[in-house]
Amino acid sequence: ITNWSLNRGLHVYCEKPLGNTVEEARTVRANYLKNKKRLATQIGTQRHAFQNFNRVRELIRDGAIGELKAAYAWGIGVGTQIADKVLAGQPVDGLLINAGIKHFVFTRVIDAQVNGTKARKALAYSHTDTKDMGFLSVNWMATKDWSVYAQAAQGFLSPNLNQFYVDVPDQNTIKPGETFNLQAGTVYHQGPWNLGADVFSVDFKNYAYSGPVNSSGDPAYIGIAKGAKYEGMEVEGSYEVGGGLSLYANASSIKAKFKESDLDVPTVPKTTMAAGLAYNHGPFFGSFDEKYVGSWAVYDTLTNPDVAGGGSSRRADSDSYWIGDLAVGYSAELTTPYLRSFKVRMQVTNVFNQKVQVLEAISASAASAYTGDTFNVLPERGYFLTVSGEIY
Repeated sequence: ITNWSLNRGLHVYCEKPLGNTVEEARTVRANYLKNKKRLATQIGTQRHAFQNFNRVRELIRDGAIGELKAAYAWGIGVGTQIADKVLAGQPVDGLLINAGIKHFVFTRVIDAQVNGTKARKALAYSHTDTKDMGFLSVNWMATKDWSVYAQAAQGFLSPNLNQFYVDVPDQNTIKPGETFNLQAGTVYHQGPWNLGADVFSVDFKNYAYSGPVNSSGDPAYIGIAKGAKYEGMEVEGSYEVGGGLSLYANASSIKAKFKESDLDVPTVPKTTMAAGLAYNHGPFFGSFDEKYVGSWAVYDTLTNPDVAGGGSSRRADSDSYWIGDLAVGYSAELTTPYLRSFKVRMQVTNVFNQKVQVLEAISASAASAYTGDTFNVLPERGYFLTVSGEIY
């Protein structure tokens, strides 16, 4: 998909990983090098754009932890490509199977004079999580235009740091979040058309919730609920009009329920949609997209989602909303001694100046909703001008 997009002059945002094999990643990189002066590309490591991560990087570079001598990561995987091999006694062309296992070890050491609780207590604590995670993917190119795929994988999520900001961390029953993910779908490409659809299921275990609070209002410990189930489907398509112009649209529907109480999981939109266009021809480029976010559940509190009602007194649903963004730009290569290329980009966010208030928290009583409910107000129309250049 990344190579297909680059070959058609489209900007690419690619979620990890860049490829299933080193060879795939090298192919994408070679294609990127041919297009880097006119196309924007990014791998899905968006955390690196967050200010707190940038600040930590600055602290490390400034010597806050002393000399950085080593950084460690562990993983092991194996991939096997099978083409023209016997499957059910018959050779099958275009079949690709990848399987493997990863061993995950994560140790968190906290030595803080002041933690994040209201009581501002000191916290000295360490905790190690380990997990072996397997994965399997099967891709079959049935024809030159049509392919199907299925995949299964385990996931692992270490507890958030704030889940250790409690009176007695040793009383925590906290466990890492674990997922078992299933997905199956199909992709069709012919001429200017690209179409895709898939269904998915995510079984999430070990949902953290706050236990009883102390006199300061801080949780005495963090408990673990059995988890939730996410199920849904996605469809997407694009059409290459020609002359550098492409149209696209996608939609998704998801049902997210806690396993024991059958409550809706909060802050999970029931539906999402998007549609737009992308243009890239010569030195000019631009895009417009309109996004829809459906409603989701909001509770006044959710102390234990394993029990009926989850411990909440009131539930409300947020309003759905549409919001659109526009970007236009110009890029050119130069022959000056110092500047190789430059790019000018104008972005307009919330083009139609939608007044969007997203329900964030609610009071326990509907009678006090007007004064007790809180909203996150999305920014009104904004303008951003970016000028960049590449020097020799």
